[in-house]
Amino acid sequence: MKNISSYLFIVFISLLVVLAGCTLGLKSSGEITPTVITEDATKEIPKPAETHAVETNTAETKTTEVNNEEQNNETKKESKPKVPPKLGSLSVSSTPSDATVYVDNKDKGETPVTIDDLLVGSHTITISKSGYYDSTVKVTIEENKTESLSVELTKSESTYATLAISSNVDDVTVYLNNIEKGETDGKKMNITSLTPGNYSVKIAKESYFDYETTVLLSSGATKTLNVDMNPIYNLLSQGEATDIECDVESVCVNNLLTFAISPDDSKVYVDNVLVENWARVINLSTGMHSVRATADGYEPSTHTFSIRADDTIHLNFSLIRYGFLSLKTNPGSCDVDISGTDYTTDSDGELELNLTAGTYNITASKQHYYDEASTFTITAGQTTSKTLTLDQSTGTLYVTSSPTGANITVDGTNYGLAPITVDYLSPGTHNLSATLVNYNNYATTVSVTAGRTTSKSATMVHS
Repeated sequence: MKNISSYLFIVFISLLVVLAGCTLGLKSSGEITPTVITEDATKEIPKPAETHAVETNTAETKTTEVNNEEQNNETKKESKPKVPPKLGSLSVSSTPSDATVYVDNKDKGETPVTIDDLLVGSHTITISKSGYYDSTVKVTIEENKTESLSVELTKSESTYATLAISSNVDDVTVYLNNIEKGETDGKKMNITSLTPGNYSVKIAKESYFDYETTVLLSSGATKTLNVDMNPIYNLLSQGEATDIECDVESVCVNNLLTFAISPDDSKVYVDNVLVENWARVINLSTGMHSVRATADGYEPSTHTFSIRADDTIHLNFSLIRYGFLSLKTNPGSCDVDISGTDYTTDSDGELELNLTAGTYNITASKQHYYDEASTFTITAGQTTSKTLTLDQSTGTLYVTSSPTGANITVDGTNYGLAPITVDYLSPGTHNLSATLVNYNNYATTVSVTAGRTTSKSATMVHS
């Protein structure tokens, strides 16, 4: 009986210990931690601090999972496929060519030019060339299409030059590149709308030495030329021998020149001065002099001589009548060499000349043509007609495309969009290529014959 009582007491004490441990566990974590009852009722219960450590590790695990999820979302965003831009092309030509093309202020080359890979939409196109006003337009580019733009540029007024002539004497005659421009209005003349470059200028007036010089005219500028005309003093007087007077005391008055001239209507120039209403006797200063006689339809004749004090010089002029050449070249504007003297036929191929009687060699030449040579004879007082026809040394290529608008290149040189005519190709075989957006490139060879036009069609195959 005593043993049983002792056993029950031990059980009771163990229950109290278990209840006390559960109470402490509930206060610390709010959870009930089961405890295994063993014979060692005094065994230590796990401390609540260990439970806190478990909870902290769980929170870190959750944070790591959130970070991984955000990284996965970023990766998904980056892996989305990019949409390619919509593109089109623009073909630009201009008159004149070799003008610079700017697309939205970016240099894209010189005309003619095809500009690929332009974004669909509106673009600002500017065509610029020195000496011409810029041309600016808006162009809308459509996807997979080639827009065409052709511009005719307007020449800028500032490209011309002006020559202003001021003379110390009135009414002088002005020659520019041997072409008479008329007389000055009083002492002044303005010659406008001149192409920049070098010009030969001659100013002439009766009883004055000619004034000759060369001037360089610049674009948009006015060049002023001040001219001092010098009178000719060595022609002292003219008239009958009994009327001779001398204004310069140191010069003898009896230095006489007499002459006879045929035909009677000839003009006489003494030391380059026209002698108006000339008499047959002229008083000259001592020294060297020249006399030139001219008449329409006659070859000029010049005599040079020296006169001494109290000398009398007699000259006899019998002018030789010219022959007349009427020349025609095909084509026009040919360079012509007539026995070493150069001429140029006009745009119609015509040239008329007075020539001394005799036989002449003639050669006509022009770029892209073979030279043509011949001979002709001039008879005094008669007209000789001569025609020279030059054969072309180059051929022409006419190119079309299907569909139209392909960009055409011959021997590596771009000529623009088909249909197009390519001039001045040398005879023989040439490489022809054509390109068009969304079509395969086209390439072939063509044979060109001098003086003929060869036609070729480029059939484009859709890519």
